Amino acid sequence: MKLSVDVVVLSKGDYKSKAGYLPLCLASIKRQVKYHRLITVVNSLGEQSLNVIKKYGGEVYEENFGSLGKIREYAIRLVDCPFFLFVDDDCVLRRNFMEITKYLQEDVGGIEGLDYIVNPKRQLFAEAMRGLPFGNNSLSRRAFTGDTLIRTEAVKDIRIPMWVKAFEDEYIRRHIENRGYRWVKAVDRYYCDHYDFGGPHVGYSVGVCAKRMGYLTNKQSLVNFIKVFPQVAYALAKTRYWPLLPYQIKFYFYCLAGVLCSC
Repeated sequence: MKLSVDVVVLSKGDYKSKAGYLPLCLASIKRQVKYHRLITVVNSLGEQSLNVIKKYGGEVYEENFGSLGKIREYAIRLVDCPFFLFVDDDCVLRRNFMEITKYLQEDVGGIEGLDYIVNPKRQLFAEAMRGLPFGNNSLSRRAFTGDTLIRTEAVKDIRIPMWVKAFEDEYIRRHIENRGYRWVKAVDRYYCDHYDFGGPHVGYSVGVCAKRMGYLTNKQSLVNFIKVFPQVAYALAKTRYWPLLPYQIKFYFYCLAGVLCSC
């Protein structure tokens, strides 16, 4: 299926900390997507990032709301095609990415591509858990908008609160589903390489926002934290990759702390 799409890239603008992922991201979009407009919304624009974006002919908007939710809402206002792609600057689209459109139907509002996380602390754990009866938890079903096709009509009226500093992916999915559309996870293969090397402390913001959205309760978060110990034990037995242990335990500890501290 051929679509006219805008592509929206969200970037922190910190070129050095991304180790060059922004140019890889933009190059993959150029190869894989026939887009109408390439829109880059940058949190803090540096000269190197600006030069890279200009190289690929993208429009640049510098905004710093201090909230990922508000930044995504602002970006949605910029698109003018019936469909658009959200691509995060640490995501590199894989070959034939636009095959994701095979999931598109009239009642589909968003299609999320399965991401391969180029961080063994997370990817090896996720692969070890796949298919196990105890491998999932309440966070496993959360949405991801790092390489996601969205129907503009489904989000044109969205208003995301300022407190949504993380977990905004799930907020967007819920809005789309409340509008009567379906959210589809394309899991037949990997659609992008996700260079996410963030620390486990992000779990705190996830916990705070997930609790305020009604996605996580105190009990669910406590169960997630308890379950991570046998999950990590199994993953270690299977992978022998010890660094995943502290990462996973710390992430779910921070998430639990965020849930308990959320008002």
